[in-house]
Amino acid sequence: MKKSRIVRGDGGPKASAEESEQLHERASATPVFETKSMPSRGSGPVGAPVIGPLDSLEKWFAAVVTHPVSVADGLAAAPLAASSLEQLIKPTDRMSALDRLEVYHHGYHARLVDCLVDDYPVVQHAMGEKAFAALARKYIAAHPSTVPNLNGFGRRFAAFVGDGFIADLARLEWAMVEVIHGRRSPPLSAASLGLIPPESWPELRLMPNGTLRFLELDYPANAYFQAVRDGKKPRKPKAQRSATAVYRLEARVWRMDFTPSMAAVLRALLAGAKLGEALEASDPGEADVRMWFQEWVAGDFFREPS
Repeated sequence: MKKSRIVRGDGGPKASAEESEQLHERASATPVFETKSMPSRGSGPVGAPVIGPLDSLEKWFAAVVTHPVSVADGLAAAPLAASSLEQLIKPTDRMSALDRLEVYHHGYHARLVDCLVDDYPVVQHAMGEKAFAALARKYIAAHPSTVPNLNGFGRRFAAFVGDGFIADLARLEWAMVEVIHGRRSPPLSAASLGLIPPESWPELRLMPNGTLRFLELDYPANAYFQAVRDGKKPRKPKAQRSATAVYRLEARVWRMDFTPSMAAVLRALLAGAKLGEALEASDPGEADVRMWFQEWVAGDFFREPS
């Protein structure tokens, strides 16, 4: 049974430097941003610095910088804790106070867009950079970041896209992110299975590991994903039902495509069906079901019974 190579890897048999860094926190750099000369909010001399609770100033700054539309909208929404903007943000010879806020505003949103690119690189490939960036900014406005850790920031992106090929591709890529950060329980082993009497197997219930995601999609998203990773230029596929398991072994993430019969068995197992009941969903004309099951156990699909 063919397995697809590691997420964001080069497809080779050895882990690359990029692969070994997958479990690290992201830290995107801010793109170059040219400011434009704009009139400052307020007038007159800078005056004395503002003295007040630091947390209030921090909340004001965060509200302006993270506003989903613009600094001007952020300033309109956040009460100014001073007689002029220049009392809070010191202008320089080259930049006004408003310009300096614009830099932070742009940098903040650029980093969030970069985070979405990290999570959805093949979606970006399919859409094009400009279209993806525009969609990403709409997503940021609809689902602003609310916690310091950005690992989960893109979790609503596929639902935000809605339906269609791009949504399915996003679901596949987000499953990879979840598997990377998923909590791995001690996996069910062949040795443990060997201790179960054969007559008890039909009554066996299996629990999924935290490093497994199983997707049933309307489009062949995994085939498109693999083609892009192989350096090809695939066209957007037509609608065609597909099923893919995404799972992690050690620090490597794999993808496995399923036939409809295989998908029916795994779907039943993950829904809590007994092994005997799940096997009844398989097609007798397909390959030995025991081979599938061995592959799934070897892939740490299931966890040891607690």
